[in-house]
Amino acid sequence: MLKYDYRITARKHGIIINVQGGDDMTMFPIEDARLRSVGPTISTAGLSIIVYGWASRYRTVSSSDR
Repeated sequence: MLKYDYRITARKHGIIINVQGGDDMTMFPIEDARLRSVGPTISTAGLSIIVYGWASRYRTVSSSDR
């Protein structure tokens, strides 16, 4: 996922990726690349906690179902 975010961010900022020689990271916005996938991850985690809380509160799984 990090490689994908790196490529997308480089393309967005017009930076050419040099696989053999290495990239010049002095002008690369690394924060943009790293924070690019945080939103969906936090949203998924939050939704999972809400669903777990709902299932625990209303006891959707009974002892006989296990």
